[in-house]
Amino acid sequence: MAFVTVSVVLFLVDSDRQLYLGQLLRLDAPTLRDFLTSHLFHANGYHLSFNLVVIVVAGGVLEWRWGTLSFIVFYVLCALGAGAVGIVCAALIGSSLTACGASSVALGCLVAIGLLYPEHRLVRCLPPMKHLTWILTLAGATGLVLVGRGASAVAVEGAEQAGESVFLLGQLAGVPLALLFVRLGPVFATCKDRWRRRREDDRQKRVVEIRERVDELLDKITAEGSGSLTRDERAFLHRASKHFRKD
Repeated sequence: MAFVTVSVVLFLVDSDRQLYLGQLLRLDAPTLRDFLTSHLFHANGYHLSFNLVVIVVAGGVLEWRWGTLSFIVFYVLCALGAGAVGIVCAALIGSSLTACGASSVALGCLVAIGLLYPEHRLVRCLPPMKHLTWILTLAGATGLVLVGRGASAVAVEGAEQAGESVFLLGQLAGVPLALLFVRLGPVFATCKDRWRRRREDDRQKRVVEIRERVDELLDKITAEGSGSLTRDERAFLHRASKHFRKD
């Protein structure tokens, strides 16, 4: 949850909003710095509060299930993926808007919760998560439109209405990105397990080779004495002894 903490601190210390205005992601002329950091800045308290609550609650569950590293990958995928989608769409239809915030991550967390816990009910009177998730996602997407003309977009003077739809499309990209991440998760897990097994097999094979070489050298010492060993053979035995002491 380090990203959320940083966002809250930046919002509190940036009282005059100068830092916020300097970090907005211009969809028509993006810079690498703004692309990487704009998701940490929020347009107003409503925007920050929505993202904060959803990411802390839903994201906390996902981090507990996936682990911190996998959740960080998920967060970065949704945050930067949404920015990339907004930039591409802006280039296609000529938008001059700017964007910021982690609404795509919040919407992605809601979708992931619904996919992973479809039958779970937060409260008995509420619908199961497979339905509640999409209700909350729709409400969150609507909130982007209603709060500050989209809580995390700042329109430049004379921007077309089409430009606002580009921003919303970028933030809503968190939904398909979350679907992609959850669906491909088992595939990545299988690949990771195969990689770990291959590494373990290679390690075991290397251990067998070392043991066989050590046995050969010990037989040589028994037959000819330790003085028959070359400098390289002595160094090898020294390294092998250190290796087996660690194991």
